[in-house]
Amino acid sequence: MEQFLKVLTEFEALGGTGIVYGGCLRDTLTGRGPIKDIDIACAKNLNNLYAIDRYVEMLREQQDGGKDLIFSAVQVVEQMIGYGNFPDVYKSVQVSAPDQPTVNFVILSEDFDFRKEVVAQRCDFGICQVALDKDSLYRTEAFDKDLRNYTFTYLREPFDQAQFDRSMRRWERFSERYEGWRMVVPEFGQGYLLPI
Repeated sequence: MEQFLKVLTEFEALGGTGIVYGGCLRDTLTGRGPIKDIDIACAKNLNNLYAIDRYVEMLREQQDGGKDLIFSAVQVVEQMIGYGNFPDVYKSVQVSAPDQPTVNFVILSEDFDFRKEVVAQRCDFGICQVALDKDSLYRTEAFDKDLRNYTFTYLREPFDQAQFDRSMRRWERFSERYEGWRMVVPEFGQGYLLPI
């Protein structure tokens, strides 16, 4: 958890407010690793947008020694609608630097109820519904149930077939690291399962 709190502390020192959530916490709490990326949800406001820019500048200072380089070791990818095309996401900013996990800043829409309990529940699988702010870790009942039962329970009603298919591709990737775990699709999602 230290690496997540370190990134949160750095982000907050730059004027931002974030919540770590999802896969990095899932993998840490289940003993899977290494962590390849850290998802940080933040509300859409100027403080957070400026803090993300300052976070990138800070990493470039650390990585590139303050030199004005055309090609920095720190890479930034912004997606306005590419983060699964979710209506509650304004955009995402992926920040990559050598020898550390990628940080994905997921900037939520202005009307999103920005609390760690709500951020956790926006994840598609129960086992991913976990969130951390500077004060504490929050785990949903669905997370605890999946952990006890070695399951990935699909919980988000899909907006469309593409959303559901995205989650199923995620499950395919997870199933390699979570051998012996099984997928559970409740009745509301059964209509999206494609015939084999």
